[in-house]
Amino acid sequence: MPGPVKSHFGPRVQIDVFEKGTVGGRLATISVNKQHYESGAASFHSLSLHMQGFVKQLGLRHRREVGGRSAIFNGENFVLEETDWYLLNLFRLWWHYGISFLRLQMWVEEVMEKFMRIYKYQAHGYAFSGVEELLYSLGESAFVNMTQRSVAESLLQVGVTQRFIDDVVSAVLRASYGQSAAMPAFAGAMSLAGAQGSLWSVEGGNKLVCSGLLKLTKANVIHATVTTVTLQPTASQRHSQRKSLGFLIPVQGSPCHHTSMGKLTQRLDGTAAPRVLPLGAGPRTADKRGAAKKEVDFVFSSLCPEGKPLYRVRYEDEAGTGSDSYDIVVIATPLHLDNSSTIAFEGFDPPIDVVQGSFQPTVVSLVHGYLNSSYFGFPDPKLFPFANILTTDFPSFFCALDNICPVNISASFRRKQPQEAAVWRVQSPQPLLRSQLKTLFRSYYSVQTAEWQAHPVHSPHTPLPRFTLHDQLFHLNALEWAASSVEVTAVAAKNVALLAFNRWYQDLDKIDQKDLVHKVKTEL
Repeated sequence: MPGPVKSHFGPRVQIDVFEKGTVGGRLATISVNKQHYESGAASFHSLSLHMQGFVKQLGLRHRREVGGRSAIFNGENFVLEETDWYLLNLFRLWWHYGISFLRLQMWVEEVMEKFMRIYKYQAHGYAFSGVEELLYSLGESAFVNMTQRSVAESLLQVGVTQRFIDDVVSAVLRASYGQSAAMPAFAGAMSLAGAQGSLWSVEGGNKLVCSGLLKLTKANVIHATVTTVTLQPTASQRHSQRKSLGFLIPVQGSPCHHTSMGKLTQRLDGTAAPRVLPLGAGPRTADKRGAAKKEVDFVFSSLCPEGKPLYRVRYEDEAGTGSDSYDIVVIATPLHLDNSSTIAFEGFDPPIDVVQGSFQPTVVSLVHGYLNSSYFGFPDPKLFPFANILTTDFPSFFCALDNICPVNISASFRRKQPQEAAVWRVQSPQPLLRSQLKTLFRSYYSVQTAEWQAHPVHSPHTPLPRFTLHDQLFHLNALEWAASSVEVTAVAAKNVALLAFNRWYQDLDKIDQKDLVHKVKTEL
């Protein structure tokens, strides 16, 4: 979030990030045997244009990928095995499932082609106040309806067989979301797109994107937890208490039970001879907004006109409690009701609505040991050919198993052979019991875990939330109730940055516009 906001509000914006734990959210690593491995989001899709842009902007590099074969396990045997030959893989898919894989691919490509419109809209400065408005601008009612019907229902309608859904589609959804084909079709399509395209990751660890953006924006990380946001609408309070123009931007916490927040502040001490820019005088043109970004010294009253609300934010750290006031607040942490560390909102009438839903727990266990290949039907470990194992609904105690590589890969690096001790990443809905570890591994040296509240439990009955909670109060995480991934979060961050910018400068023509496909073509 700091990067997109910085790019719109100008280089003089000072950013403070409130985070109780480690900044980076699901981008995190664990050290095993003096090497670091991804414990959260392990890779990105080739069409993740915002993440691609961040990597290029920061001068980071893509990590060299080490090939490995995949298979799908149903608890008794492998229902689908990948080979080293592309044409043979296609033949096997056709032999087992007919043309279902082609119908799936066409369905996903159609969804992704429409979803990619968001990058063009955002490049032209358009933003959306709600998730439904954003989805409708991309795919009209079809996209909105995809959040209200299941993946299985949608695929059956386009001719995909139930067997292919049970064997392949469910395995992909379990590996990415920990959920079944009963989840909504839109989130499922985003997940299935990741299984079809080429994937990449960052050399040195994906978390370098977060730390790099914080450094680029000269952000100051404050280890504290925000507890309350209070509306203070009066002008007298604003002039007596406010000393800066600010934005509160929580960063999505490491495990989601860490509430995390941050702020961006442009100091307005009034010491230099200011050029007054009255912000309350109606809609701004592009030229006026550009001038506003270049001018960094303003009298305080011009940036806090009458009628603008003020938000008081209270937080806790090791030293005790504190508070500060802000003009614009962006929440970038889950606000669902079963989050024990959720933020309280006071003084809002009507009260702030909170999405009533729950999150899917995901446990990532990094096990350094010897795989029990006999469990998968290979008594001789030297003959075990797979580096990645997905599962159907059975066995239920784990979703995926991967022989992973460290975040730094040298030119001479090679993947460990099955009979050697390797680092395996096990995704499971619950922490693995000792008996379950013994099922998967003949022996092991260490087990390290990371527990995530990674994704909402997507349901066709969950209402679509809004990015705008109040006049200048926004919720970045609203979009993850439609689909959840690092790139989707980046899209939401860009949308919220544009939304805050357009609303602050009263450029309302850039918010919730209809027929953007035609409008953008006309602008081009």
